[in-house]
Amino acid sequence: MRLLLTIFLLISVFYSVLAQKEVDDFTLRKQQEEEIDYESTIFDAFSQKIKGNINESLDLYLKCLKINPSSSACMYEISQLFFLSNDVDASIFWMEKATSINPQNEWYNLFLLDLYKQKKNFSKGIGLCKKIIKNNPENILNYYELAILYTNSLDKSKAFSQYKIIEKKFGYNVDLYEQMYSSYLYLKDYNNARKILQSLIDKNPNEETYYSDLLQLCKNYKDVNYSISIAEQYLKLNPVSEVVNFELLKMYFIIKDTDKIFNQLNKILLNKNFDVKNKFNLLNNVLKDSLNDFNLTKIDTLSSNFVISNPSDFESHLIRAQFFYSNNKIDSALSEYYKVYKINKTLPDLYDKLIEIELKNQNWKQVNIVCK
Repeated sequence: MRLLLTIFLLISVFYSVLAQKEVDDFTLRKQQEEEIDYESTIFDAFSQKIKGNINESLDLYLKCLKINPSSSACMYEISQLFFLSNDVDASIFWMEKATSINPQNEWYNLFLLDLYKQKKNFSKGIGLCKKIIKNNPENILNYYELAILYTNSLDKSKAFSQYKIIEKKFGYNVDLYEQMYSSYLYLKDYNNARKILQSLIDKNPNEETYYSDLLQLCKNYKDVNYSISIAEQYLKLNPVSEVVNFELLKMYFIIKDTDKIFNQLNKILLNKNFDVKNKFNLLNNVLKDSLNDFNLTKIDTLSSNFVISNPSDFESHLIRAQFFYSNNKIDSALSEYYKVYKINKTLPDLYDKLIEIELKNQNWKQVNIVCK
């Protein structure tokens, strides 16, 4: 009896194991089929995305999610597809689902952060950025991102507390102060923006860009006298800076200091390293607009200095000739026109002007020479 019972139990166990094996085999086959289907669909979805077929790709990724509902990678792709379709809200929805499943994925978090910034949802952006920093506390770019988010949300106190944290953790660097300057500009805090630029100048006295930025800043806020002091300070270090020399001249015109205008014009016109066209345009404007500020002797000096620095440039002589002629200095004008003639004999109106002047002087012999 015991033997029969033992045999019966063994048979029962055998068939139970056999049945379970069949179930396991079926489940395994089904899982394998689903994996193959999933991988094939993922490949098709990616191919459609590459081809630019957004809707087809989206349908395929959604199909993948039915196979694997917890695939954060699919959710990320779906989010990107909605973004490409200019549906930022839907893109955010799917990206939030992806990051809830995979909160440590920095690429997911950074993409979601960009979406928040596009929607100007700075409060969510700030919260997410703090998590990103917590996940990766050694990446300085994320600290900058948080400071910029505070700036964009107009929270100046937290923005500059964040900049202090950056300096304390990572030390001084130029990028930090340049970003602080940009934040102060965005917040329209002129005084602190000026202090930051001055600090950059103190630490980088030969960097022309900071002087130029500070000059522009002071001009925008009508702080001309401070601008002048900065420009003069820089030109002591780098007297051949064309940009700053021209900026300084503009400011002298603003305060209408005739003596300083005249001296600065001379410096520019005599400098052989400065662009000839810039100097020519400058002198031309001075001759047109500054006759009330300068006597003819000073104007003559300026134009003469331009010629000295550009002796082979016929335009320098031409502008002097035109100036003299317009002020009835006929002999001086004629002298300059002949200098133009020696350098460039192809100017179309030059001969007419020479004949006109020589006829006024009744210099018939010279008229014949020019006509020939």
